[in-house]
Amino acid sequence: MSVCTGAFLLSGAHLLDGLKATTCNLQLERLRKEAPKTEVVSNVRYVDNGKIVTAGGFSAGIECAIYLVSRLSGPTIAKKVMIYLEYTKPPEEGLANLIS
Repeated sequence: MSVCTGAFLLSGAHLLDGLKATTCNLQLERLRKEAPKTEVVSNVRYVDNGKIVTAGGFSAGIECAIYLVSRLSGPTIAKKVMIYLEYTKPPEEGLANLIS
């Protein structure tokens, strides 16, 4: 998992070649230039490619981490993490059902 400009580290190691990825809004064009074999996606909080997940900025990174906890350990554990972090913003995709 990378957050924000961490996508550049993955791209530099060619781990994003042939995949979709995102980064923070201010760095999207730079990533497109520096990672021409990567489909850089905008207007999303995170992109899951299976083994590699990229997130936009800081708050998107929090949502992405909660998403990964849910994916790896289930929604019950993810909800506990959200409560512990006092994170109440409804996440995108499959996590919205964790907040009730």
